[in-house]
Amino acid sequence: MVILRPLHFSPTKSNWSSTMLDLKFIRENADAVATAAKQKRTGLDVEELLRADQEVLTLKRKSQALNEEKNANAKKMKGATPEEREAIIARGREVGQEIESLKPAVEIAEARLQELMYLVPMIPSADTPIGPDDSGNVEAYQWGKKPEFTFKPKDHVELLNVNNWAELERIAKVSGSRSYALKGELMLLESAILMYAMQKLVSKGFTPIQVPAMAREFAFIGTGNFPTGKDQVYYLPDDDIYLSGTAEVPLNSLHAGEIMSEAELPIMYGGVSPCFRREAGSAGRDVRGLIRVHQFNKVEQYIMCKNDPEESERLHQLLLKTSEEILQD
Repeated sequence: MVILRPLHFSPTKSNWSSTMLDLKFIRENADAVATAAKQKRTGLDVEELLRADQEVLTLKRKSQALNEEKNANAKKMKGATPEEREAIIARGREVGQEIESLKPAVEIAEARLQELMYLVPMIPSADTPIGPDDSGNVEAYQWGKKPEFTFKPKDHVELLNVNNWAELERIAKVSGSRSYALKGELMLLESAILMYAMQKLVSKGFTPIQVPAMAREFAFIGTGNFPTGKDQVYYLPDDDIYLSGTAEVPLNSLHAGEIMSEAELPIMYGGVSPCFRREAGSAGRDVRGLIRVHQFNKVEQYIMCKNDPEESERLHQLLLKTSEEILQD
């Protein structure tokens, strides 16, 4: 199974454990963020986020004021009389206790704010169609001519069976439902299509890269897959690591923590990897054949570019054009 999906990424700050929108932007554009959250149905209450933000700021200001008082109080020791020293030491202890007592509240407030920040969506472009679900998709254009048959065409499962191209029932006994094993010509065809897709990306200037299917939690948070999509991901508790459903996850964090100059951008990767998805909540839907399977191979386009709308749009069009060319070829 081969899926090729475009992804581009325009970093606005080096924060790999949070949303791509920083708090300053959210404070200044609360209405726009709230509209985006509603459109994308993230469940975010922007007003609650802003209250949580203010609570953290208030607690930090109080903590900072106490630390400043503690430092100023300590400076009074120089030249103080023995009686004054006793009072200064007593006050220093009191302030220290107040600082310590604030720490749990700060940690709780910061954790709550971070949970809400995880739900902050990117704001969609103004020309993005808004709809309730797939029914709201807008067809931009068509390419080619739809085939017409003088007979009833077989579906993909019938073709698999008649050509002996896959093991579906046998492998289900071994690996469970929503699994498959391609064989013969179809297995070779999948390998050839994966290679063709990678060669197409190389011709467009992408660097081919094969990445692991495993990634740590922070990488899934960085792509927005977590926390809301956590039930869709396989977890290996003994190793504290997850199986990724796309090469995007490891690629998005490949340069995490690095400081780059614009001269190094864009970075363009053509990633390939095995992908794993639990398909939780899809019981009874699309259970026949090679749809909603738990494991498949996929080629991913990934671009990290500078934070510039025009540059981002130009590269997004490159991704779309490349995807179209692969399908048209």
